[in-house]
Amino acid sequence: MIVPHEPEHLPERDVGLLDGKVKVEFMDDFDLTESEVLGVEV
Repeated sequence: MIVPHEPEHLPERDVGLLDGKVKVEFMDDFDLTESEVLGVEV
């Protein structure tokens, strides 16, 4: 495996307009299979 060297001074990334303004919560019964995550049908 070839891994490139990272520059020493990386620019600060802008996370987005909603950074710190939204909260994501999942219901206790939330369930997602690997197929659903990948978008494939079995």
